[in-house]
Amino acid sequence: MPTLLAVAGALALAGGAQATTVSVVVVPPFPLERYAEQGAVGLMPPGDGQTVSREGALAALVRGKTRKSLLGGIPGGEPLIELASRPGALTIYVSLPPPGTHPNDVRYPVAILGGGYRGILESPSTRIPGLISIADIAPTAIALARDEDPRIGSTAGTPSDLRALDRTLRRQARARNPSVAILAFSAIAVAVLALLVRSPAIARAGVIASPLALAVSISLAGAGLTWPAVLLLALALLTVSLSLVGGAHLLRRALAVAFTALVAAYLVVLVVEPTWPALAAIGPTPGEGGRFYGSTNLTTSIVVAATLFAGGTFGLRGLVPVALLSLVTVGWSKAGADGGGLVVVAAGCAVLAMRLATGRMTVRAVAVASALAVGLGLALVALDAATGGSSHVTRRVGDGPGALLGELGNRLRISAERLATSWHPALVFAIAIAALVILATRRPRFAAGEALLVAIGVSLVVNDTPHHVAAAGAISYGVLWTFERLDSIPMRRLPVLAVIAAFAVGLAACGYEGETTASPESVEGTVTQPTETMTTETTTTETTETETTDTEPTEPTTTETTPAVEGDPVAGKAVFATNCGGCHVLDDAGTSGTVGPNLDESQPDEALVVDRVTNGAGVMPPFAGVLTAQQIADVAAYVSTAAGS
Repeated sequence: MPTLLAVAGALALAGGAQATTVSVVVVPPFPLERYAEQGAVGLMPPGDGQTVSREGALAALVRGKTRKSLLGGIPGGEPLIELASRPGALTIYVSLPPPGTHPNDVRYPVAILGGGYRGILESPSTRIPGLISIADIAPTAIALARDEDPRIGSTAGTPSDLRALDRTLRRQARARNPSVAILAFSAIAVAVLALLVRSPAIARAGVIASPLALAVSISLAGAGLTWPAVLLLALALLTVSLSLVGGAHLLRRALAVAFTALVAAYLVVLVVEPTWPALAAIGPTPGEGGRFYGSTNLTTSIVVAATLFAGGTFGLRGLVPVALLSLVTVGWSKAGADGGGLVVVAAGCAVLAMRLATGRMTVRAVAVASALAVGLGLALVALDAATGGSSHVTRRVGDGPGALLGELGNRLRISAERLATSWHPALVFAIAIAALVILATRRPRFAAGEALLVAIGVSLVVNDTPHHVAAAGAISYGVLWTFERLDSIPMRRLPVLAVIAAFAVGLAACGYEGETTASPESVEGTVTQPTETMTTETTTTETTETETTDTEPTEPTTTETTPAVEGDPVAGKAVFATNCGGCHVLDDAGTSGTVGPNLDESQPDEALVVDRVTNGAGVMPPFAGVLTAQQIADVAAYVSTAAGS
């Protein structure tokens, strides 16, 4: 059993006899069953982004906030808590990544013992039972020490539920890019087919393909369908078939009504069943610790295109309720409050209103509409906060203009980093912008299209995934343009360049492995400031890291690679179940851990098992000094004979 490694000082908040001693203790990854009977357990992404480091995770743990990996991954500010070397009256056990930088694809175990915690952990930061944010631990420790309501609570559940959640998150990660490719190709292929055969009905199918792909993705998540191969097949078949049926039976006004209904249904699901869109293949990336729920750049782009199409069809009077519905969907804290998305929707709707009112688009009209959009967005955020809403958007606005400008600067910096550090996002961005230019300079010019172009431009400024914004914008504009072209005027000549550009965008965007969320520069836990009678002792992150390094050596404690004594497989099975089963899959032992390698697949030999158990490897801690030489030999004998049997 791993010892309590790593950590200095207990969090003790003074202030009266009612103060509770809360210890936050960093330990090696542990089996969830170890603490499940004594308290509540959960899973935690250790950072925000594609990569994580132990240094960044330690800083996030003690400072109560995360920072995107593209910005260095290490949040600034003063520590809110100290880490502890021993349990307290109430103890929070946290596992973190090993030293170095690693892919952010492992959720680490967390446990809270005492204070009435039972079952699995939950937090409003994630809205996914069993999954918590590392930014919530420090605020929770402070609240518990003051006998206040903590941010992290608990609900009914078992370690098996957590393992099922982890499998779902891993499958979602594998299915995400292919699902986005299906969304893109469904819309593009149907639109190109419509151009080739000059069919308005097929063009309508292309318009409805992306919203249907989002709806189908959420429905499949709600039905619990998570196997990537089956999910992708169902997504492709349902999206294409429903699009063709809709295109054959829905005329322009009926299509606008259907879009409005889809946005309304999306809002209801975001509020009532937030785990469905959170765990859908087309949606946030909760497993990477960024945006855990709500709308993303991609889903907001779909909402914007649907809103502008419906508003352009209904006219100026009909635009108002549709715009308000969409603004609530992307801006309400209960639905997930995407600050950038709120500005984008407001800008697009304001420009469309100007266009419908005046019949033409001018630079002055765009400037006025943009100013109105910012004012409308701020008013809605203020209304949300005044009615009890709380999100990163309301907090940023509450921090004043300086914080908003700083946030905008960070997002522009992230956008530049994405395009400068990888050729693939840069290629997608370049092709998408070229496609937009080609399509925008060809007739017909239409009100919803002009408003969408402005919305795309605003989104490139306020959001931090320029390649996704540009690609989604090019596809959305392309399918709307195709519909207007076929529905409004006779086709005189096939726009070959537009077709090629649309296909190129789809090809370039498919298979992109990258961050797909539009999350704030940092995720912060809500912290109540200390009162005059309570103080928080703090340590610097550098001190914490030094102490961690001193007490958790990365050098092997022994160089033995063969067992010093003969191992007993029967005795080794019991040792394995107690110490290793929570991290590894081994069918013979009936274990299904989610942290370490699948031993049935790797089938290590006896000498390798001795080396790994003795010295540790990667996220696996060394067990030298924890297990006896005989126990290590027993485990090695058991694993080498039972793995894959």
